[in-house]
Parts: sequence; structure tokens; C-alpha cells
Amino acid sequence: IVIAGDRGLAGGYNSNLFRFMESETKDRDYDVFPLGRKSVEYFRHKNVKLFTEEYAEVAKVGVSDCFEIAREICDAFRKGEYGHVFLCYTNFVSMLNQTPSATSLLPLSDFRTGEKRESDGKAKNLILYEPDAAQVFDAIVPEYLAGLIYGAVCDSLASELPARRN
Repeated sequence: IVIAGDRGLAGGYNSNLFRFMESETKDRDYDVFPLGRKSVEYFRHKNVKLFTEEYAEVAKVGVSDCFEIAREICDAFRKGEYGHVFLCYTNFVSMLNQTPSATSLLPLSDFRTGEKRESDGKAKNLILYEPDAAQVFDAIVPEYLAGLIYGAVCDSLASELPARRN
């Protein structure tokens, strides 16, 4: 998921994000879920497969849209279409500093270290889910991801305005 601006004339706002995203995905095959008109245009020009072009205006993306995006991403992940999903956006640091960043969304990682848990083959505490794990995934994970996506959308919009002023 790449969140870019809707308009140009923001200095290096969009180009820094795209350069960062390209460095993160170097030598990998990937599809893009673009949010923002500049994101759609950039990846269409690069001939990268787009997940959808439905959210071409990031300024109009609301909380309900983020829930829909999260459901679509989770469905594609559960079907095995994608092995890894990450979110690339611009992090608002201050009025003079906005930095591109990436966050891994799926598969879920250990929240303390940011690393995926490795199994050592030893028996661990068993966690039984009522109902089954698939229903728990369907109920909780899309809502968690929607919150992360909406936070990144707000952060990106807050970053674009000072970049345009500078």
C-alpha cells in the first residue's frame, strides 16, 4: 500500500516517497495498492500491476474506506495472493521534516521486536480460540489494519501540507 499526494508542487514529497519505496522493494516482484493520484500515476507509468485504482484521491479516504481496504488486503492475503503486505507512507515529524517510512502489515510480527516469530519446534503454551482461528482473524485483524491504514493516511495528509508550503 503506497500513500502519496493528490497534487504536485510539494517539493520532493512524492519523489522522496517513491524513491524510498523503490529501495525497499529492490529486486522483488510486487503489486501496489495506490492511495493518492500521484501514486496511481507513478506506478501506472512504471507498468506495475495495481491492486485497484478506486482510491485515487487520498484526501477523500475516510475511516470506512480504510476498513474496506483492510478487508480487501486481508482477503487477498488469506487466499495466498500475497506473502507480505507493507504500508509505505510519509511520516510527519515536524513542519520542516517529513520522512518516508514503511510498516509491515501482514504477516503480523512480534510487537516487541518487530520480527516475525520463529518456531523452534518445542511445545509452547497452547492457545485455543473460540471460535476457530480463521474467524478470529476475520474479526480482529482487518480492524487492526484499518486503524494502521487510517493513521498513515492522516500522517501523509499532515505531511503533504507543510511540504507544499515549503
